[in-house]
Amino acid sequence: MKKFISLLLALVLCFSVIGCSNSQEASVESNVSEAGGTEKIKLKVMILSEDSNRQAIYQDYYSAKIGKAFPDYEVEFELPGSAENYTSKLTVYNASGTLPDVFWGGDVVYQSGNALPLTKIIEEDGFLSNYSNPAALIPAPDGEIYCLSSGTDSFFAGPIFYNKEIFEKEGLEMPESYEELKTLVTTLKDKGYVPISATGWAVKNFLFADLLSASEDDGLTMARLQSKEISFESEAVLEGARKLQELSALGAFPVDLTSIEQQVHEQLFIDGKAAMIYHPIWVYPAIEAADFEIGFGYLPEVFGNKTVNAWGSATAGGFMVAKNSKHQQAAVEVAEWLSMQDADYWTNVAGNATAIKGFDALPEGAPEVNQYFYDKIRSEESNVLANFPTNYFDSATIAEYETSVEKLVTDQITPEEFVEIMKDLYN
Repeated sequence: MKKFISLLLALVLCFSVIGCSNSQEASVESNVSEAGGTEKIKLKVMILSEDSNRQAIYQDYYSAKIGKAFPDYEVEFELPGSAENYTSKLTVYNASGTLPDVFWGGDVVYQSGNALPLTKIIEEDGFLSNYSNPAALIPAPDGEIYCLSSGTDSFFAGPIFYNKEIFEKEGLEMPESYEELKTLVTTLKDKGYVPISATGWAVKNFLFADLLSASEDDGLTMARLQSKEISFESEAVLEGARKLQELSALGAFPVDLTSIEQQVHEQLFIDGKAAMIYHPIWVYPAIEAADFEIGFGYLPEVFGNKTVNAWGSATAGGFMVAKNSKHQQAAVEVAEWLSMQDADYWTNVAGNATAIKGFDALPEGAPEVNQYFYDKIRSEESNVLANFPTNYFDSATIAEYETSVEKLVTDQITPEEFVEIMKDLYN
């Protein structure tokens, strides 16, 4: 009898636990409140908000439209501010298992297995069919798509914009060789200008690659480094490191290059304190507010080469969804919607083509710089390369690379020490 009673109690307890578990799961899926009403699905979205374009997209598109687009969702946005703050927060959230439901991707999330694979999902729900060029969705090393974007980033490269008023006043011209670039920097510095406004981010992600591609050979040094045909210790790569350090030593950049805020960097150029500004073309909508005519050049092209160092990233080029989100389907829907909002902004406001149908052609009156890169990236003569650090390094190597570039431009290490550090990490 005692055995029977014990067994009966065990069964009752078992069913009670199962019933409780099922009840909890149902509440997660249906969001039914204790009062009997249906609660809104709550999602957290963390977005980039450092530059003026991202702030405008958030203000005029995301926050202004999401309530109407998803009346049953309650979406909380987090805007960490600078790129450094964003990366720090993403790293902490990832390590603590508290990632937002949707966020701008990062390699650290992919490497730790916390990003939701999206390939099958966007095939089945039809979102993939929105792309006129699916190649804009770059797969990660495991073959899966983890980031959704408008595809605009694949058109971005790093031109050097210049103030035509200053150049005319001082009798200057854009350089046609590295030696002429050095002379131009020295002249502008002597006349009291910041020669080239730039951020540490742009230097690390674009300028180093451009200096390799602007070498006086065939311009394929970066392509060979990416394919590992050559290593960091090759003379061509060492020469690129020497040029970067030399430009910094000549005073080419702001004194606070490694920490300057995006908007401060833009304002130096807009106010006429910097004669040139080096940044990917997404900076143009911000700087075109200046009251002078803006010209531009592209270092590899200026020096006679056909390489284009574009952006594009498999794990840091779009919106990711957290693998542990309680509302994966809703989170994917929001990530897809955010990508479409980006496409609308970049085409109709910033004048850039995207890879999404309906937004995949430059609008009439698009800025000349956009048309230049739009044509250049589509040219069969161009050697278009995806961003180097974000596609060829893991998160630990990216961190080491960024630190080493910062030390290089602040003269804390020699070019020889820089390539020695990097050759052991990228082999």
